[in-house]
Amino acid sequence: MFNFLFRKNKPIFDRKRPDFYQDIVTKEEYALILKLSEKECERIGPITSIQAGTIKVANPEKKEEIFSFHLDNLVRKCNYYDRAEWGDIVQQHFARFPIDQSKAKFLSKDFEYAQPLLKVLVRSTSVLSPEMVRRVDIPHTHSFLILDYDERFHFLTEANIVEWGVPKAELFAIGLENVAVEKIDIQEVIWAETFPLFSFFSGDFSASFVLELSKNAPFSIGPFGAVVAIPTKGSAFAHPLYSATDIDFIQSFEEAFLSFYQQDEVPVSDQFYWYFERKFSAFSVQGKGKYLSIKRPSALEMLFDDKR
Repeated sequence: MFNFLFRKNKPIFDRKRPDFYQDIVTKEEYALILKLSEKECERIGPITSIQAGTIKVANPEKKEEIFSFHLDNLVRKCNYYDRAEWGDIVQQHFARFPIDQSKAKFLSKDFEYAQPLLKVLVRSTSVLSPEMVRRVDIPHTHSFLILDYDERFHFLTEANIVEWGVPKAELFAIGLENVAVEKIDIQEVIWAETFPLFSFFSGDFSASFVLELSKNAPFSIGPFGAVVAIPTKGSAFAHPLYSATDIDFIQSFEEAFLSFYQQDEVPVSDQFYWYFERKFSAFSVQGKGKYLSIKRPSALEMLFDDKR
């Protein structure tokens, strides 16, 4: 009668659409993407579990080694194409696998070689796996530690970094230093003929670049900090605060900002943030258009009150 105490944990095969995809694809569409993805994963090795938009595959040469394939990018990309094209899109997505395990193993052991490939990638909280090395720098997002090589991002896990023997804080510092030298197109405009606005565009690292705004672009920060928006990993915006222009700016910029967020395959955040003394705090924004209600972070409200 106590046999249940000794049962091994069974692998989980949960093919239900995760809640965080409900505004992106229907249940039927998610089932099709998952089916196509499973077919490609089986080419790589035996599937060990399917859960919360992640397929785990065992290395056929080393069974205890598990590859994790997170479908977030793929689901969002398929959403922008006709269903008839999904088969090709999924096939191309997985065509870069299997991973060159000899290189991956070498990098996990040789930190000197891995160091210049180390970067930080800011993503939404929907891309989440317990084993990933991550931290929260900006509310409602996570900063992930990655290796950038072979034209793809390799999200690092705790197991990947253990042999380096380097503290995580130092790894993130190195990753941000590498991001700082990425090519970022920075432009200054006067938004709505009133508000100074700096835009940061790149392929992948604009959101990561503004993590250290005071170091990478101090000219975009005013005496009261800056209003920052990071709709996608490749786009970010900063309005320097020389006076209490934050609410008027957000009201004028909100529609354009949301168009970036809604139309991108990999959106990051639909929030506005106050950046001050190297910290991010979220504005509370409710409603839409002329019915927009905006509440400042309490520390910013106090800062303006002190200067009046």
